[in-house]
Amino acid sequence: MTTTPLIKALTSQYEAALEMLRAAIQASPGEVWDSADYENRTWRIAYHTLHCTKMYLASSLETFSIWDGVIEGAESLGGSWEDPSKTIVVEGVHSTDELLAFLESLLTELPKAIAAVPLEAESGFDWYPFSRLELHLNNIRHIQHHTGQIIERLRSQGVTGIEWLSGAGTVEW
Repeated sequence: MTTTPLIKALTSQYEAALEMLRAAIQASPGEVWDSADYENRTWRIAYHTLHCTKMYLASSLETFSIWDGVIEGAESLGGSWEDPSKTIVVEGVHSTDELLAFLESLLTELPKAIAAVPLEAESGFDWYPFSRLELHLNNIRHIQHHTGQIIERLRSQGVTGIEWLSGAGTVEW
């Protein structure tokens, strides 16, 4: 398998985004992790982010395999995928350790998953009618979007010190 500079860059940026998410998960105290003060509990945002990352690293929805430890419905931050007006009831809570293990498995799969589908190929997902390269960029933005939500939530609770990772090093906030 040949690794091009673009695949190396994508891998580096995925790793940096996921490491920032890891830092946010690790910094989340219990009272923030499962707080009912938020419409979407912190652990659900973290799980949703990991679930979607795994899904969009698959070559298509048909080849996507759900994480073994899933709590049914936890990937949803609103209604069901099929019917957004339908309320999803989620029973249980994923622990930080569970989600950190899920994150670690994604990091392990990452280089192979990125190289598996040519960057100029279609995304593999009907609702994203663009190239695989653009899907990767969209996926990285999605990770950062939700990581930023979690970090802002933590900051509002006095938790600071999560570093910005550039992919080639760190910059303290």
